Amino acid sequence: MFKSIASTPNLLKLHAGDAITGSLYYTFFKGAADAQLMNSICFDAFIPGNHEFDDGDSTLKGFLDELGKGSCQTPTLSANIVPQAGTALAPSASGSYFKPYVIKTIDGVKVGIVGVTAAVKTMNSSRPLASTQFLDEVSSVQKVIDSLKAQDIRHIVLMTHQGYDADKAMAPKLTDVDVIIGGDSHTQLGDFSALGVTSSGPYPTVVTNKDGASVCIGQAWEYAKAFGLMMSGKPWPPQTAPHWSANWPANPPSR
Repeated sequence: MFKSIASTPNLLKLHAGDAITGSLYYTFFKGAADAQLMNSICFDAFIPGNHEFDDGDSTLKGFLDELGKGSCQTPTLSANIVPQAGTALAPSASGSYFKPYVIKTIDGVKVGIVGVTAAVKTMNSSRPLASTQFLDEVSSVQKVIDSLKAQDIRHIVLMTHQGYDADKAMAPKLTDVDVIIGGDSHTQLGDFSALGVTSSGPYPTVVTNKDGASVCIGQAWEYAKAFGLMMSGKPWPPQTAPHWSANWPANPPSR
């Protein structure tokens, strides 16, 4: 699927978490096989999901070390995870495996990409170190957005691993966010009725941020069963939509 849209101009490939655990590939290789597959796609950004912490910080470090091999150098983003200096995910006082954001230049326009992971769920259902902090999601994200605004970044994509309902609840509490690409709740969005598959809402789901501007929320189900593609500008197929829009199932039409 990624090869089929490789010629799409200014394509950002985003992974919203839970890349590891749950299969024999993980049981045998502890994330190395998953990282190698991700590097064959070369994601522009990745955020940790709660399952990244199922076997603790050290196992996540091993996965991220493998992800860091080769030419892709996919950044791992989190605005709200703070590992303690001297632990696996922050080996030194000045270095952490997580960046709060990354800036991409698209057709001369700078776009900020921010990451956030569900705090309470990850602490309660997985096994991070007790010293690894998971800060409040909304305040952590807004702090990073404010920092990006101070750098004159006016377009913000937020990657979340907290679930569809949490995404819809978060957007009205934030300023200056344009797009949310989410994971965690395994939510299918869009019209797949022709395939006999139900969904939880339209793709994108449009809500309003604290500024009164539209926010487009996307999530692409689970286990590579669906392929989510959200585009800026004129949508395909023609429809009434805000600046960011698009949805189609696994075989995208020619455009």
